[in-house]
Amino acid sequence: VFEAFIGLAIGTVIGIVSAVGFVYSKIFAKSVYPYALILRSLPLMAILPILTSLMGPGYVSKITLIALASFFPILINMVQGLTTINKTTIELMQSLNASKREIFWKVRLPSSLPYLFTALKISGSGAIVAAIISEYMYAVNGLGALMVSFMFGARLLDLWATLLASTILSLLVYILIVILEKAFIPWGKQIKEV
Repeated sequence: VFEAFIGLAIGTVIGIVSAVGFVYSKIFAKSVYPYALILRSLPLMAILPILTSLMGPGYVSKITLIALASFFPILINMVQGLTTINKTTIELMQSLNASKREIFWKVRLPSSLPYLFTALKISGSGAIVAAIISEYMYAVNGLGALMVSFMFGARLLDLWATLLASTILSLLVYILIVILEKAFIPWGKQIKEV
């Protein structure tokens, strides 16, 4: 869980910063987007041995894998959220001599929060899965290591128990993100009710 949350936090921050770069710099978007697509298309199981050989079998390689798994959904949804804005609102802010920074903080970022939380719901569960995958190799403890041990030991009931535990963890992360969404976007409920 620790690795999942740290990796999710890092992937989220990098995804948000990259999305802002995509929105404000076409050169940055054109140069980084192809690499983001390539990273997204690689299976996590293929990346894990490479990360482990580069960074060692400790926390750093596992957290990096989780951050990579979390990064792409955050990036795509944040770009969508930062660009899906009513042009009239932007024009109004510009007519009031608002700077790009003011438009970002007062219009773009608040309007992108629903997109961010949608991405977090996807990435949160994905972070748990990526954490389990990161424990498949070289780990001696954790759900992933237990799953591998139970698979090779043909202990099916124990394997089902670890699957149930990982499902419960993913659901708890999802529920936590829904609670945070309601706290950070109180106007979201009002929009849905209308």
